[in-house]
Amino acid sequence: MRGFWLDGINCHDNVSRADIIRVNAQENGRSGISVGGCSKVRIDTCAAVDNGTAQVRLEGVCQVQLLDSTLDPATAPPIVREGGTILSESLNP
Repeated sequence: MRGFWLDGINCHDNVSRADIIRVNAQENGRSGISVGGCSKVRIDTCAAVDNGTAQVRLEGVCQVQLLDSTLDPATAPPIVREGGTILSESLNP
């Protein structure tokens, strides 16, 4: 997912039990992956680099499992939380 004005992937609201697996999200305007509202998402073996304000963005009361993923802090914070919960986190350096 590359070059979107806002987010590469946006799980806006009420996305339940979605798995985002082996996705590369780069050079998006705001974030590589955004999860919000009451969504429940698993992000597994993904990479997010060179995104605008966050590699992964959480908002609302969402629940996220973040597994075996690489979030590059060079251009934006790896995770920006405006709410939401990270249920488990396993990041690669």
